[in-house]
Amino acid sequence: METDFNGRRYQLELMEQIDFPSEKGNISGTLTYDGDRWGKYDFALSYDCMKYDDSSEEQLKEVFADFPILKLAEAVIAVFRGTEAEEFGFSYAGYYNQEIKAKWKRMPLVKLGKKLMEEKRMEDFHRIILDMEYRKKLLEEM
Repeated sequence: METDFNGRRYQLELMEQIDFPSEKGNISGTLTYDGDRWGKYDFALSYDCMKYDDSSEEQLKEVFADFPILKLAEAVIAVFRGTEAEEFGFSYAGYYNQEIKAKWKRMPLVKLGKKLMEEKRMEDFHRIILDMEYRKKLLEEM
């Protein structure tokens, strides 16, 4: 995502992923402005190592509920809902899906992620990153 604000060009890259074999969700990204290498900020929920590492996948939603990264992801999802950005984002995700180890491709969660990607269900994928109740519901429907 790129935008101009107060005479500066900002670029936001946002990525949501589920790590294997832990099945922990993570939201990460980079914010840059004017292409300045000094104006670059990397962020991720997992950068708060103590909170992230000491929490199970079920606890992450509650532990990070008030983190700005989560609120930013919610806002970005809302902006791009129903736009061609969903198509672009999931085509990029397809590349990373190819890198998954063969033994993990049989896992129900990997199959669910692939299904959501193929069906361009951005919001559902976003929700299964940290919402374990919703993740379980979608897994049961498969």
